[in-house]
Amino acid sequence: MKISSIIDNIPDKTQDKNTTSLEFKKDLIEYLGDDYKDKICLEVGTSKGYSTRILSFLFKKVITVENNSELVEFAKKFNEDIDNIDYYLGDVYQSEWEFDEDIQVVFIDCNHEISYVLSDIQNSINLCKDDQELLLIFDDYGLDNPWEGVKEAIQKYDDNPKFSILKGIGHSRGWNYKSGKFLREVEGVICKYSNKNRSYSGS
Repeated sequence: MKISSIIDNIPDKTQDKNTTSLEFKKDLIEYLGDDYKDKICLEVGTSKGYSTRILSFLFKKVITVENNSELVEFAKKFNEDIDNIDYYLGDVYQSEWEFDEDIQVVFIDCNHEISYVLSDIQNSINLCKDDQELLLIFDDYGLDNPWEGVKEAIQKYDDNPKFSILKGIGHSRGWNYKSGKFLREVEGVICKYSNKNRSYSGS
């Protein structure tokens, strides 16, 4: 399926600041291609389901979690023609991440304050099984905010040989996504956590 048909009728970040940009979505589609069609993706933060829809074309199944019931209903309606999305209403910071499925990719786009992002990362890593690798996709890596956020959380893993940044995606530093709001770094990043060597305990 062509990228243009996948992103058709999905707003850009300039139209809705709570979603990823169309450039981010295009880069993600190109990077993943058909390599993950047999895998399950967990999305942390459904919002209106725009990115959820993109993920549904790239994975066998998408499990998406959101704590706002109105947003969940909006996302369900927006993606009513898609049959491989499982919606969960809940707070990822108040309950254990317990999934029966073998999750190998996590799309993180929830609370961007550093302590919450670190929680998302650790909970994601806990899903990674022995001798497997986990792909972690982050939105708003370059978000222009006055607090420590996604970038700073990822930097906590700089010395962890199991964790690495694979690629920056989306718009580059300096892009204006809202009046007075500029990216201070690339919009998003794709990272990898490898659990193939258990000798390192992590950060």
